[in-house]
Amino acid sequence: MSNSDEKMDAALAALDNWYDQALQSGMGFKSDDERQSYLKSLGDPEKHPMFATNTEDLEGHPYVEALRAIREEDKTNYELAMMYKDEGNEWMKKTDKKSLKEAFERYTHALDYIEKAEKESSDKYSPADVQKLKSQILGNRAQTSLTFGNYGSAKRDGFRSIAIWPENIKAHYRLCKAMYLLKQYELCQKACAAALVIEPTAKDIDTLKSKCEADWEALRAGKERALAATWNDLSTLWKSVWDLSNSGDLKVALGYSPSNVTEPPQLVGSWPKLTMEASDENPQVKVPVICWPTVLLYPQYNKFDIIPDANVDAMLAEYLISIFPERDEEDPQYRPAEWDTTGEYVASNLVVYLQYEGTNNTVNERCNTLAQWQLACLEYYASVQSGTVDSINYGLRQISSTAGATTAAGAAATSNAPQVESVEQFLQTRVNRENRIAAAKKTQVPVSSPTDGATRTPGVFEVHLGCTLRRILSSSIENGRVRHILPRGVLSLIIFPRGSKPHKKFLKSLQEEGLSVEPLNP
Repeated sequence: MSNSDEKMDAALAALDNWYDQALQSGMGFKSDDERQSYLKSLGDPEKHPMFATNTEDLEGHPYVEALRAIREEDKTNYELAMMYKDEGNEWMKKTDKKSLKEAFERYTHALDYIEKAEKESSDKYSPADVQKLKSQILGNRAQTSLTFGNYGSAKRDGFRSIAIWPENIKAHYRLCKAMYLLKQYELCQKACAAALVIEPTAKDIDTLKSKCEADWEALRAGKERALAATWNDLSTLWKSVWDLSNSGDLKVALGYSPSNVTEPPQLVGSWPKLTMEASDENPQVKVPVICWPTVLLYPQYNKFDIIPDANVDAMLAEYLISIFPERDEEDPQYRPAEWDTTGEYVASNLVVYLQYEGTNNTVNERCNTLAQWQLACLEYYASVQSGTVDSINYGLRQISSTAGATTAAGAAATSNAPQVESVEQFLQTRVNRENRIAAAKKTQVPVSSPTDGATRTPGVFEVHLGCTLRRILSSSIENGRVRHILPRGVLSLIIFPRGSKPHKKFLKSLQEEGLSVEPLNP
């Protein structure tokens, strides 16, 4: 038997002897009830610190708190903060998820104690020592957050760290890294530049700055391509509307969309357009058809119908008959409009009006050039279709450059080129126009567009049901004189049952204001 074996046997014999003496002296459980009582005093075994599988199970347990009190006994808040920071550093070396979580909790404990130390004075450490340690703790906790992928938390701790101690270059790097991973490239570049002022030789920050610049340029280029593609689609659409409004016998005065009118969802995004449809004479042949968004208003009931793609060569009567067919009680398919409580709305009993510019506060400004029309459409895109600030800025640059080139070529007067180059000017231009319109409404004086100088004479057209929409649209400009303007190119018609009380009231209001009623015939 070896010497070590002899020592082990002697130790075991001594232990057995101690047990025997302890039992003889009255130590140990004297009964099973006493043993059970002790076990019960320990509480739930699964919640005992001995069986804990994570730090949450330990938190708040009396035994753990007692051990913590022993560890923290006779230590200052500053020393405790240092102790927990060092423990966090040790956990950080292990890099696995559980260890990183332990590190984060240690740094959080350290932060609690260093904030207590800020409120007290000591001969052992200076206020500067406290601030430096606090900065280090925050910077280290930022690193754990980076590793976890919690970049927002890392950014916040990084900011706090360098605010306390600006020379903490590690915290600078962690702040820059968090911004980079959050794809906040502009902020990251600025943060890297600020850090390199403090430590010009910090290679990791310089490398991150170069990577950030490259990624930002790639993102900017991609964003610019997306903006260009969006603008190309929009400007092509808007120009097609302008061309349709100034083609052949169709001369339509286009205007700005009013800011105080909420457009119905069914109308949003509907524009005049040219389509190819089957010919009535030969269905095999496709012919060009102009479609125009049209709104039928029924003031008596505050209702409306929208025809988003009305054929301009169809008669108004065709649409009214399909919406308000003649009463036929024997036809099982006949259904009057639900809101038509009196049954007055049948096509043959309706009278249709189109207001001149300036009538009943119908005030707008005409777009006299393509550039002005594009600005009007851009306003609509921004306010109704939720265009982004970047897309608005891009559109303004394109409109200004195109208008400037046109003016330089002598194809347009300088006054016709929109002088709008920023979102601020863009918004102010709209405010100025709305102010002019509001003043015109208040004084009942028709507004004069600052570009064409033409004053509109108030009144209404009474539209013959045999008129095509092309005939109605073409009445917008007659002999060079603007009769009515279509906001955003949308045609709006007012409809009453002939001879009804609302109809008579409407005619009386026109008479009292001295406004004319002019027939518009096919």
